[in-house]
Amino acid sequence: MATRNGVAIMLLNLMTLGIFGAIWWYQVNRELRDYSQAVTRPFRNSPVVAVILFALWPLAWLPLLLTTYVTARRVRTVQEWVGAPKQVSPLLATLLAFVPLLVPQAYYLQNALNDAW
Repeated sequence: MATRNGVAIMLLNLMTLGIFGAIWWYQVNRELRDYSQAVTRPFRNSPVVAVILFALWPLAWLPLLLTTYVTARRVRTVQEWVGAPKQVSPLLATLLAFVPLLVPQAYYLQNALNDAW
């Protein structure tokens, strides 16, 4: 699993007008899927579907909110598996999704993942 800088993710997403955010979203969902399979508790999520929902935000907010909430729940589950002291709030991550190009939920979720890994 990769550890990444949350600020760099936000800046790259801003500079690429959201393209890097979609790439990052795919990577995170793929890592969560692969990790859950490795510990024999598969999430059975599709990173491609997660990215499609993530990328639809200019057209509709509901898919973005849905994929953010579900991904944050998966991050929290992984944190519980590894015994991380701080845990992500899926509701807070979803509320942070209302600032799309800055992607503050990316900073929030990536820092949580860095703690878990």
